[in-house]
Amino acid sequence: MSCNNQDYTVSFDEQVKGWTSFHSYFPDFMLGLNNDLFTFKDGNLYMHNSENSNRNTFYGVSFPSKVSLMVNQEPSTIKELQAVSLEGSKPWDVKLEAYVNDRKNFIKSSINGSEFVEKEGQWFAYARRNEDPTHNNSKSTYGLGETSNIGTTSIQINGQNSSLTTGDILYKGSDLSEIGTVNSHIYDSEIGLTTVNLNSVVALPSIGDFIIGKKDPRVEGANLRGYTMRMDLEVTSDDMVELYATNAEVMKSFT
Repeated sequence: MSCNNQDYTVSFDEQVKGWTSFHSYFPDFMLGLNNDLFTFKDGNLYMHNSENSNRNTFYGVSFPSKVSLMVNQEPSTIKELQAVSLEGSKPWDVKLEAYVNDRKNFIKSSINGSEFVEKEGQWFAYARRNEDPTHNNSKSTYGLGETSNIGTTSIQINGQNSSLTTGDILYKGSDLSEIGTVNSHIYDSEIGLTTVNLNSVVALPSIGDFIIGKKDPRVEGANLRGYTMRMDLEVTSDDMVELYATNAEVMKSFT
């Protein structure tokens, strides 16, 4: 089966009379016998539902398990995602998308499996903020001033902003092209100039360019908000992994 320019193997459940799942492996032939599933690949016979087989491994290749679901409570209300919890044996990596009006207009974030904390048999993680670098918002973006002097790996800016910290990324205000990452900075109050040293230079600005600073949007950006949200869960493991339920904590957006 081909879907969205990608091939899948699909499974049909006789009890529900419907197609129930997509699979990433491609057998040459498959059959069911005595409640067991067998497939053939390159002349070799494989048994799929054996307790002695490594899970998520097909024909010697490891694949992740994936689960996708929608958060659609009160679909006419814009909501903010606060946290995610998983009921199961281990945490999963989670990709998040929040839709404002359609699937082409969304903001996104993610939660790594290592960021979940186990409490009373469940896995909890707060929702990271909008990590899409193409979005600018007042929480992660700030203005610095115009450049007055340019060095090889440093620039001087007329003015200062207390939001400027090491690790921020600087951009030209005219076209939002990236300048580089802040390594250190110092403000000279007598002459009103901020000297910024860069540890990675993409393209230096010109004299008189207005400079914008941006913090890590995943930490300092806007909350993930939308009418509807999508959660894509993924885990790769050779051992048994059980997922019973996925929960999303949301609240009405008042902004």
